[in-house]
Amino acid sequence: MASSSGGGRSKLSGARLRGRADLERLRRMTEREVADSSPAELADLPDDFWDDAEVVTPVPKEPISLRVDQDVLDSFRERGPGYQTRMNAVLRSYMTAVSARDDDRDTMRPEYDFSKGVRGATAARYREGANVVVVDPSLVDVFADSEAVNEALRALAPVIRRARGE
Repeated sequence: MASSSGGGRSKLSGARLRGRADLERLRRMTEREVADSSPAELADLPDDFWDDAEVVTPVPKEPISLRVDQDVLDSFRERGPGYQTRMNAVLRSYMTAVSARDDDRDTMRPEYDFSKGVRGATAARYREGANVVVVDPSLVDVFADSEAVNEALRALAPVIRRARGE
């Protein structure tokens, strides 16, 4: 393994390193030797594990003070050196997933068709004192437009007035 500081020496071969793996030593290793020297968390990965992997170019990090639960910190630290890098990777993965979900989410419901809409028409009716009613999607086949809604309400109004005692 290489020293974590740039310009160190490989513990195994003594080769001078500049913050990189001892590639010559790695090239001489068999697949079995590479597998045996790999961290335990890489054992028995499914065949498709790397299918969606992306190359991430390191960017400068910003030092911050972050409060995390003790058990979370312990869990990352137990996995050895580089725990802050792993924490950053988990946060980046979360950020990417949330961002992709937000970008892909179509917030417009299919029953809302504004292709023939006029900007500001509803606002003008609201200013005039008109009520805007949103028809439940399960009723759109019966009440396709405002005329149908008003016709039904006119028929129902006398029944409601009688029930109120008006």
